[in-house]
Amino acid sequence: MTGPQNQARRGRKHIVPDAGDGPAARFARDLLELKELAGNPSYDRMRAELGAAASKSTLSAATRGRVLPSWETTWEFVRSLAGPGDDVRREWRFRWETANAELAEASKQSKRRNVLVREEEKAVAEPPAPKNKARRAVLAIAAVVVLVAAAVLAPRLFRHLPSWGSHDPYPLPGDASGFGGDGLSGDMTYPDGSQVPLGQTFTKVWRIKNTGTVPWHGRSWTSPAAPPCSASRRRGCRCPTPSPARWSP
Repeated sequence: MTGPQNQARRGRKHIVPDAGDGPAARFARDLLELKELAGNPSYDRMRAELGAAASKSTLSAATRGRVLPSWETTWEFVRSLAGPGDDVRREWRFRWETANAELAEASKQSKRRNVLVREEEKAVAEPPAPKNKARRAVLAIAAVVVLVAAAVLAPRLFRHLPSWGSHDPYPLPGDASGFGGDGLSGDMTYPDGSQVPLGQTFTKVWRIKNTGTVPWHGRSWTSPAAPPCSASRRRGCRCPTPSPARWSP
């Protein structure tokens, strides 16, 4: 059939998500950019000719930016366009895990805000009775007395104890790290010279590889004596290239 309705469907353009709408929208834009670089094949062609093991509706939903697609859907989308190479898989797994972690943190913050709002609404709707106020005042005074006593006695009780944490055990023998690795750049986002408009917030991501002989468990990355980034309206933000990382628990 070649009626007007079908012609309109063939001519309809995909709505590109706004990157400012959150991690899922930014990830969807990355998938759309990959699709454009691959020649912008249709979702039917991605399934029938390029081997994507996902339905047309599932592939399309992954690029709408409303929710983050599963890793399985993401990999079928990427594999059909960029190939099943190990480097491709590592790159997109890292991008997916980053977006998933950002969504989880945003969800936690939203729940905390909701709890605070409910507590404030409850406090306004149900003001405490006079007896409760008096009881709280007594408890507050008792708490102050306990804190003062603890502040006076604590130095005497712990005078002869060792000062924990005064010695930094890191780096351990065999610790070593590298910027980038496996033929991939260390700058995941915003390489040196990137243009960032004044007042815009952005996320800088580096790839650090463990090149030593000691497994990393519960480590965090710190850059010693690193000056803050600075930028103007016309200049890009320049951060110093990280030296071999110092890892601490």
